Amino acid sequence: MKHANYSIENTIAMKAGYHNLLQQNDFKDLEIVRSLQSHSCHIYMICSRPKILFRKSSLHFGRDYYRVGYDYIKNGKEYSEEYDFPNTLGFSNYKLNEACNRIHIMDEKGKILTDGKSSLLYVSSIPEYKEILDLKILYIGQAFGENGQRLAAERLSSHSTLQQIYADFMDNNLNEEIWLILWEFAPYLISMLGSIGIDAIHDFDESVEQYKKVNNTPIPLDQQITVIEAALIKYFSPQYNIEYKSTFPASSHSSYQICYQLDFNNIAFELDTKSIYTRLYSDTIKPKFFHLRNFFLHSGTDRKNMFNIGDIFNL
Repeated sequence: MKHANYSIENTIAMKAGYHNLLQQNDFKDLEIVRSLQSHSCHIYMICSRPKILFRKSSLHFGRDYYRVGYDYIKNGKEYSEEYDFPNTLGFSNYKLNEACNRIHIMDEKGKILTDGKSSLLYVSSIPEYKEILDLKILYIGQAFGENGQRLAAERLSSHSTLQQIYADFMDNNLNEEIWLILWEFAPYLISMLGSIGIDAIHDFDESVEQYKKVNNTPIPLDQQITVIEAALIKYFSPQYNIEYKSTFPASSHSSYQICYQLDFNNIAFELDTKSIYTRLYSDTIKPKFFHLRNFFLHSGTDRKNMFNIGDIFNL
C-alpha cells in the first residue's frame, strides 16, 4: 500500500509578520494610512472586547502625582480600577470627550502634552496583562483587492461586511467595542524526509526533483492569501464567517489549487500577538498570544500526515 507520492513531504506555512491593531476611525488619520500603505496587508480580523472608559470622578492631576481611573463591564459585571503615577511631566489639567474614551492632558498653561484613547492608555497603566484585553474574533477576511491594487484602508473604510457587523453586533452589545487587526503574511516551506516506514510511489531521485520544483515554484499571491484566510477561518470559526468553516481544506476548491498541484502534505499558519499586547480567541479557541495550526490536505486517503510521528514511523 502506498502512503505517499514522494519520499520528501512538504508543507506550505504562512507566518504572520507586520500587524496593526486599530479602530475604524483610525483610517481618517493620514499618518496611520501612510503607515499602512508601506505594508502589504493581506488579512483583516474584526474583533471585539469590552469598552474601557475613563472614570471622570477618579481623574486627578496634582503637583506630585496623577491618578487615572477606568470603568468597564465584562459578562454583566461592573469593574473599576485606579492607578497612581509620579507627575514628572508637569501634567496639570485634562479635557475629556463626552464618551469618556479619549483624553487630552495639558500643562498649567493649557498646552497639550499627550492624548490618547482610554483602552490604549489602560494598557500602559496596568502592571500586568489582564483578561479584559483579550480580543474575540468575529470575522476574518481578505484585505487584498483585485490585482493587489486596493489598500486595506481603502477597502475597510467602506466595507459592507464591517458596517453590517458594526450595526448588528453593537445593537446587541452596548458595552463592547470593535477592533481591527491587519496582517501581513509570508510563506515558507517545511520539508521532511518521510521515507522511513513509508512506501512512496516515486523513488528518491524523483522525490528530490519534485522538492526542487516545489522550492522553486512561487505560489501566486492571491492563492497564498486565500489559503491563509481559509485556514484562519477553519481554525477560529468566527461568528460572522460562513465559507470555509466546514469545507477547508478541499481539493475541489479552485482558489488554492496550486497547493494540490504541487502535492503539499499540509497547510499551516502561525500568529503571535505579543507585540500588540492582546490574546486572540473565539467561541471554539481559548485566549492565547501564540496560535499555530496545520491542516492535512489528504484526509480520506492512505496518505500519511507528515506531522503525525506515529503515522510516519508506523507506531
